[in-house]
Amino acid sequence: MPFSPGEARPSSRPEPNEIFNRLKWSVLDPPSDVQVFGRDNEGVLQWQPLSDESNKSLLDASAIDPPQSRLEVSIEPLHNWWHWHDSGTKHLRPPQLFIENADGQPISVRQFIQAVHGYALPLRNLLLKCTDIRDPSNRDRARFFFDGISGGSEGEKIPGQRGFGVNVVEDPTGDGEKCAWVWEDVETRVKNQSASE
Repeated sequence: MPFSPGEARPSSRPEPNEIFNRLKWSVLDPPSDVQVFGRDNEGVLQWQPLSDESNKSLLDASAIDPPQSRLEVSIEPLHNWWHWHDSGTKHLRPPQLFIENADGQPISVRQFIQAVHGYALPLRNLLLKCTDIRDPSNRDRARFFFDGISGGSEGEKIPGQRGFGVNVVEDPTGDGEKCAWVWEDVETRVKNQSASE
């Protein structure tokens, strides 16, 4: 079916659930610490725990549209770290995270967050190295805050399907100050969307 200039073409690539555009999430912290910016029970826009019972439908929703039962995920900047481009170290790069529901059920937002957290924890030292966090006083405090999902590298386990890249921003001191711009952007975007509804 031909498309005229300016006409929107249907997306040929699965897209992340829009909820990921409203999260405050340190991938190394427990999933119960994830916050979402949205309306509370009184209709006020604010940050609130994603794990609240009122957000259950958000957690149970499909992580990807159209729903997928198999995904490959990498953490950026780790997956594309310059160090792996050396032919002598490429084999040391951690494999991508593979999430699969053998029963064919869609991977939920909750499942995606839990899987990425479980994948990221043992990679902490590599994340510190690839982001040049070397100060000993920051090594234990450093956090890596989610900053979106992008098209990742070619899948390793699912031929012909590109994976997804979980983009993180390093916060060497762990206080969130370096990443405040990320959350201010989320707040502004959601407030503007709400005002136009």
